[in-house]
Amino acid sequence: MLTVDDYWKRCADGEFAVQQCSNCQTWRFPLSPLCPVCLSREFSWEQPSGKGTVWSWIRMHQRYFPAEDFEVPYEVAFIQLDEGPFLISGFAAGELPQIGDRVEVVFEMNKRGDQLLPKFRTAA
Repeated sequence: MLTVDDYWKRCADGEFAVQQCSNCQTWRFPLSPLCPVCLSREFSWEQPSGKGTVWSWIRMHQRYFPAEDFEVPYEVAFIQLDEGPFLISGFAAGELPQIGDRVEVVFEMNKRGDQLLPKFRTAA
């Protein structure tokens, strides 16, 4: 059975992996039981390049999560991976890429110190 825990377990190990259809090789995120292209249920966890482009981002001034998780304001980024899927993530500490900038994934520990989070920084 597919659960979001599968994704977060990989993140906890510092592994950036997303689903890839075993039938047509379409990369997909968010997690889905079916491929949006061929409707296959078969997939594997694969590591994309980890590179992408900032499609959009916003600065949040409202606290939507527990106080210990986020300090306001914080940025929420919409990143399109080179392989196609979009991810909602954040920027690495000290980073503020602009729309259209090339970025790459890095992992940072959350404020509680119990989960590695994939974030994006300006690509080298």
